[in-house]
Amino acid sequence: MRISVGVIGTGAMGKNHVRVLSELNDKYRLVGVYDTNRERAAGIAREFETQAFSSLEQLVQSVDAAIVAVPVSSHYEIARYCLENGVHVLIEKPMTSTIDEGEALKSIAREKGLKIQVGHIELFNPTIIVTGRTALPQGNEEWLHIPEDQFDQYRTKFFLEKKLENPSLTPILIKQELEKIKGAAALYHNLQAVKEAGYNFHYLRCDVADRSSVRKLAAEIRAKFGEVTGIVNGAGLPSFGKVPKKPEEHSLTVVRVKANGFYNLYREFSDQPLKFFASIGSISGRFGMYWQVDYAGGADIIVRMSYQLFRKRPELRSFVMGWTAWDEVGMATDPQVQKIQKEQRGLEFIGTGEGIQRFLTEITYGGDHPEVLYYGSLGTNHPLGQMDRLDDAGRNVIVHYGKHGEITDRIKYPLLQRVKNASSDLLEVQKDLTIQEDIYLKDHLVEGKYVYAGVMHVEAFSELGMLMNQINIEDSHLVGTRIHSVEFTKFVKYFEGSPLTLDMKAIVTARDNAHKEIKAEVRSDFYNRQGKLLEKDRLHSSGYVVFEEERPAARKADVDVMKVINESEPMDIERFYARTESYISFGPTFRCLDYVGYVSDDIIVGQVTVPDDRQIFSYTGNADTIISPITIDNIGRCMLFNDFHKNGSIIVPKGIGSAVLYRPFKKGEKVYVHCRLLKDEGETVDFHAQVVDEHNQLIFDMMDLSLIRIAKENGDHNLL
Repeated sequence: MRISVGVIGTGAMGKNHVRVLSELNDKYRLVGVYDTNRERAAGIAREFETQAFSSLEQLVQSVDAAIVAVPVSSHYEIARYCLENGVHVLIEKPMTSTIDEGEALKSIAREKGLKIQVGHIELFNPTIIVTGRTALPQGNEEWLHIPEDQFDQYRTKFFLEKKLENPSLTPILIKQELEKIKGAAALYHNLQAVKEAGYNFHYLRCDVADRSSVRKLAAEIRAKFGEVTGIVNGAGLPSFGKVPKKPEEHSLTVVRVKANGFYNLYREFSDQPLKFFASIGSISGRFGMYWQVDYAGGADIIVRMSYQLFRKRPELRSFVMGWTAWDEVGMATDPQVQKIQKEQRGLEFIGTGEGIQRFLTEITYGGDHPEVLYYGSLGTNHPLGQMDRLDDAGRNVIVHYGKHGEITDRIKYPLLQRVKNASSDLLEVQKDLTIQEDIYLKDHLVEGKYVYAGVMHVEAFSELGMLMNQINIEDSHLVGTRIHSVEFTKFVKYFEGSPLTLDMKAIVTARDNAHKEIKAEVRSDFYNRQGKLLEKDRLHSSGYVVFEEERPAARKADVDVMKVINESEPMDIERFYARTESYISFGPTFRCLDYVGYVSDDIIVGQVTVPDDRQIFSYTGNADTIISPITIDNIGRCMLFNDFHKNGSIIVPKGIGSAVLYRPFKKGEKVYVHCRLLKDEGETVDFHAQVVDEHNQLIFDMMDLSLIRIAKENGDHNLL
C-alpha cells in the first residue's frame, strides 16, 4: 500500500520535495500541497499535476504523512498540529527554533506512536565554490557556442585578428589568449550543466596568486556561505614551448601561481574547520619534463609545501595528487601536448572517469601521504636517477646506491645516507647527523645536549642488516627477528655548528640458508667548531642482529598484562617530566605514553600509543622505520619511572642482553607494557619488558635491558 503524503510549503526546498515525491509514485502518493502563498502553491500543483489545498486543515485530514518545508519560525506550530492530528512528519532542518520545542515534538510523537524525522539532505549536498581568474562569459560571445569540430577554423581567424591588432605579439602569447577563451567557454558550459543537475555550485572570480584577491574571496565566502570545510587547490598555468622562447615573466608566473596559490589559500582559510587541503600536481613535478623547468618547478614546490603542512597539522588531510595528463580535459587536450606526449613519447594518459574515481578515493579514504602519484606507462619520459633505479614494473628498487654511494631509498633507510664499502659479508655506511635533517634530535636531550637516542642505534643496526640483505639478493627474503649483546658505550651528542658524521659498519658473523647474523657498530670522529679533530674513531655502540626467513610463532605474554594494568596505581606522568627535565628531557615527538602504573617496587606497567614517526626527518614525511624506535623508547621509559619513583635516580640504557620482535608495531595502535625488575647492582639495574596487544599476544619481548644511573634527584620524587 502506498503512503499518502502532502507537502506544506512550496519554496525552493518544498518544490524539491514535491518533485521527488512525484517520481517515487510506486511507494508514495503525492496528495497535494499547501502554502500561504496561494498563487505559488497553485503553480507548483499545476507543474506536478497534483492538488493545491486551500487550508492546512484540509491537507492534514487527507494524508498519512506531511513534509514541513516552511520558514523555521513556523516549524514547531505546524509540526505539532500534524502530530496532534495523527500525521507522521518530516521536518526540514533545523528542526525547530529552540531545543525545548524540538523536545516537545519528540514527546508528542512518542505519545501518539508517530514517526518524526529531520531532513538533513544538505549534509550530503555541500556548497561548492569554484574560483578562477577567468571572467565568466555573458552568454552572447561569438566563440561561446562554436562547436568543437569548427574551432580550428576560428583558431586561424583569432590568430590573424590578434596579430593585426598587435604585431609584436608572439605565437605563444596569442595561443595563451586563445586558451583563455576556450577555458572560459568550458567554464560557462560546465557551470550551466552542474546547476541544471541540481548541484549547489557557485563561481567566484579570484586570482589565487594575489594575496589581496584571496583575502577578498575569503571575506565573500564567509559572508555568503559560512565556514569552509575543505579546499581543492587546482591552480596552474600551462607552459608550452622551449625555455629560450618563453617570456621570463610568463615562466615566473607559472611558478608563482602554484607557490603563491597554495600559500595564500592556506593562509586565508587556516582558521576554518578544514577537513582536507588537496592540491592537484603533476608527475612532472616529481620526474621533470623536457624544456618545462618552470612547470616542473611549480609542480614540485607545492609538494614541498604540502610536506610542511602535513607535518604541521597531521590531523588535516593535506596532500598533492600528481598524475599524468588527462584525456578529454585540461591542458592535455592541446594538440601539441597530444602529439608530443602521447604520439611521440608514448605517455599513457589517464581517463577522466578513472581520474575522478582516484581523486574521490584519496580525499575520502586517503590523506596518509603528503604526495600521491598516479601514472601508467611513461613511455620515453624516464627521469634519470629515479625510474632507472626501479625494476621493469616500476615497483621495487634494484639499484640500492649510486656511484657516489648515495643510498637510493632514504624512505626505507632513513638513518643511512652513503655506502662507503659493500660486499657479501661487509657493509660500511655513513650518515651526516644534523639538526636540520634529524629533527627528532630536538626532542631528546640529556643534560641540555642533543643526544642520538639508544633506540636509534638499534634502528640503524636493523637498517644496515636489511640494506645488506637487499644488496645481496640471495638474502633479500630474510627479516629481522632479534637482537642480542647490544652495548651503548658512549653518548652521541650533537652540537649545532660542529660537523658530526656517523660511521656505521655491519659484518656477517654467521649465515646459512634460513639464518643470518651480523655484528653492527656505530663510530664517529669528534671535531670542535673550529674543525680540529679532538677524538678519532669513537665507539658509541655495538650489537648483533639476527635475520631469519620467518618471525617467531606468536605466543601469549608470561602474565595477563591488561589485568595487571587494571590493578595498578596510576603514576603522575607530567610530574615525572617536570622533575627530570634538567637531566633528561623528552619533547612532543618522544612522548607517546598514555599511562604508567605502579604495581610494586619490582613491577611497573604502561600503555603506549604507537606514534606516526614518519615525520621525524625533515627531508620526508614518509620515513619507514623498522622497529618503531620511538615506541621502544617510550616502552623503556616505564623503567625510568620505576627507578625515579623509588630512588630519585635518572637512568639511561647501557645495553640489551636480548630482545625478540614478534611482529612490527602498527602506527596508531595501543600497546601494553609489563616491566619486571631482574636485579639492582647499585650502579646499574636490569629489567625484563614484555609488550602485548589487546589480546595479550606478544609484540616485543626484551628479556634483559640494562640501564645505568647517571644522576639523582634529592628532592621529592614520589610519582603516586
